[in-house]
Amino acid sequence: MNFKQIGLLLASISLLLVLDSCHLLKGGGGTDELETVRTNKDTVKTTVENGYKPEITNRDSLRKLKPDTIVWQDTLQESQFKQIIVEYRKIGLQPIQKDTLGWIDYTGKIYEGSPNQMRKAQFKEQYTLTIMLPFLANNYYKTEIPLRSLRAVEYYEGVELALDSLQKRKLALKVQVFDTEAKESKVDSLLKSKALAKSDVILGPVSSKLLQKTANFGRDSGIMVVSPFNNNPSVTENNIFYLQLNPGYPVHYQHMGKFLAEGIQTPAELKYRLKTQKVLIVGQEKDSTAVEEITAAYQKGKNDLTAKLPFYLSPNNGLSIESIKKHLSKDALNIVVIPSYRSEAFVFAALRELHSLVDRVEKHKGYEFLVIGMPQWKYYERINYDYYENLRLHFSDAFFVQENSREAKAFIKKYKERYGIAPREFAYMGYDATLYLAEMLEKYGTGFPEQFHKAPYIGLQGRFYIEEMIEERPLLENEEIIEKPLINRFENQFVHFLQFKDYELKPLSIFISKLQEEVEKQQKAED
Repeated sequence: MNFKQIGLLLASISLLLVLDSCHLLKGGGGTDELETVRTNKDTVKTTVENGYKPEITNRDSLRKLKPDTIVWQDTLQESQFKQIIVEYRKIGLQPIQKDTLGWIDYTGKIYEGSPNQMRKAQFKEQYTLTIMLPFLANNYYKTEIPLRSLRAVEYYEGVELALDSLQKRKLALKVQVFDTEAKESKVDSLLKSKALAKSDVILGPVSSKLLQKTANFGRDSGIMVVSPFNNNPSVTENNIFYLQLNPGYPVHYQHMGKFLAEGIQTPAELKYRLKTQKVLIVGQEKDSTAVEEITAAYQKGKNDLTAKLPFYLSPNNGLSIESIKKHLSKDALNIVVIPSYRSEAFVFAALRELHSLVDRVEKHKGYEFLVIGMPQWKYYERINYDYYENLRLHFSDAFFVQENSREAKAFIKKYKERYGIAPREFAYMGYDATLYLAEMLEKYGTGFPEQFHKAPYIGLQGRFYIEEMIEERPLLENEEIIEKPLINRFENQFVHFLQFKDYELKPLSIFISKLQEEVEKQQKAED
């Protein structure tokens, strides 16, 4: 990070930076406890502890009853996803009376009435884009920007270049930039400010906790909140005002399963001697959810609910080749899926063990592999790139730049001219997200989320194929439980599928074609 970047940043960021388009653009954690259940019946509000313990409710009321009257509650498991809350009443020798108070879904949450899933769409003469990122400007030194600030700084540099590109558009865009300082107290203060209340779109923050607060604010205020980095799918729910640009891990697992189901071509140099393939999923015990989701996507791709994929889950950070060798063969291409991203130590151990079976001199005497991994691996420092090359590494990644493309070359040139260095992925992310949101506002106004399905987008690095994340949830309406589909959030469903070949990353075109076809189809319709 050089003096030119520091000077530009400190000149533009203090506590608040407002960029008016009239000048710029010259154009117009989870808990097992169940929450309190409310009903419309003439019963007492109660809390059922852990969903199992019967308890007598409202003791003051019971004192007014006859001594031979007993009232208690219990929960009955209707399915693995639902419990029924039941009140029992025993009066004297009469039969026990049973009254259903409500249902609890598997998350322990019950909705009363119809959740707000309405959006007010309008076109404006000027839109306000608010950016909330942890610049940590109060920690800057004279000679350098802290590493913790680089992601936000470089992201905003991409935003600035996008604003330059928007000068030729008719869109009038006001941009507000806030430093969250990575503090909860700072975000709480911002969420109470008049400036944020006037936003049409909020981009940020980063951490799950601060993002959750902002997402809930957006839901309550009717303001679209966009997550630029965070890919945690459980940040918010029942929120039509939340967009996750970075796909969550389930999206990656779905692509892996689809990749396996569609069939992986055996490399040309191996086809003459390897006629079959063997597939194995390898991970840690905490990767069990990944195994389930990859298998489900594989079954869907095969249209066969009985299709199985063999797997081995290690109970620790180590892996012995003897544990999985029975699943491998010298006469087949061994496709090993490793959906682990939490532990570099485990990934290193797994790749080292697999690599020990490769004979680089007399290849026919060893094993041949194609490993499918996770995007975090590109940041790992311990792993020898020979492992990636010799094991034919493939992995999914939401971000990839074809630097030799005409558009990328133009961006790189502009970035170097302004900041003196080459851009990194965060600058591309800021550039793509800003242009995408500006285009959606220009075309569809504040109701643009309703049009996500019409507007897939190909940026320099990111590709946006936004879909509704819908979940059937129980609603309590007028003492009746109704299952209704609710939108939890909007999420980007596109990831690149990359291969490590000749010591560099290259995209597999089959995973780009669907989005490219959609974009071209949309462009033709507009023309």
